[in-house]
Amino acid sequence: MALPTAAALLLAPATRATFETTPTASDEFNGSRGYAPDAAIWGYDLGGGGWGNQELQTYTKSPANVSLDGQGHLAITALRSGAGYTSARLNTSGRFAFTYGRVEASIKMPAGKGLNSAFWMLGASNGTVGWPASGEIDVAEYLGNGASYHVGLHGPPLQSNAADPYAQWQTGADPSTGANLSAGYHSYWVNKEPDRISVGIDGMTTGMVARSDLPAGNAWVFNTPSNILLDVAVGGNFAGAVPSATKFPATMLVDYVRFYAYTGPSTTAVPAANVTAGDPSAEDGGGHHR
Repeated sequence: MALPTAAALLLAPATRATFETTPTASDEFNGSRGYAPDAAIWGYDLGGGGWGNQELQTYTKSPANVSLDGQGHLAITALRSGAGYTSARLNTSGRFAFTYGRVEASIKMPAGKGLNSAFWMLGASNGTVGWPASGEIDVAEYLGNGASYHVGLHGPPLQSNAADPYAQWQTGADPSTGANLSAGYHSYWVNKEPDRISVGIDGMTTGMVARSDLPAGNAWVFNTPSNILLDVAVGGNFAGAVPSATKFPATMLVDYVRFYAYTGPSTTAVPAANVTAGDPSAEDGGGHHR
């Protein structure tokens, strides 16, 4: 189900929301090398089965796949394991959720085709209503191929479809920063406010979608609590085949995740020069994280 052109959605004029300047909650990933991340914040999605996208990895909570590196970072590592792969997927479900606010994560992405390293969100109702009814916000999905990455939203139609329980609307873009995202840390962020979602990298806004942009027949499900997820997936419909040149271990390093409370709308407009749609597509082919 196609939306209006993603360029129109992502470049819609908007006022700038305001947020607290000091994090309300955060994880700085300080701790000894090999320790697990804070169990009060992070849980794990475990197992294989393709994860709705024919992905190749099995998610574990082994320290080999997920642990602190002792230098203030969380390390999520994909490994070859015989003929397959292991990795990790962290989820704040049952621990932390937010309805409105700003979340930033400073991440150094792993290089290599066939990898999909992601900072994203699912509605906290996902365990009850499932995907896509809970909604998905893709803040950053990096396919290990240089300067571009993927941002997007997935949501359900207003009327459920018994013949296709995964029927969805989606919109997204593939912005390019001009810098190799595997070469250093970048701050990926999402602003979640009533009836609007904005995403970006460092000081640049790369996506903006409002409830009013949706055509009739599509449901806006983002004015409800969301959980935060981090993972490194391998292969599948979205990331594609894993060539022999892709090196393992492949590690995503997360310097911090910070949440800033929403304080309300501002009368200040977002400068047009600070918004880019990258290479937009109304049908982005994602929706791989069920």
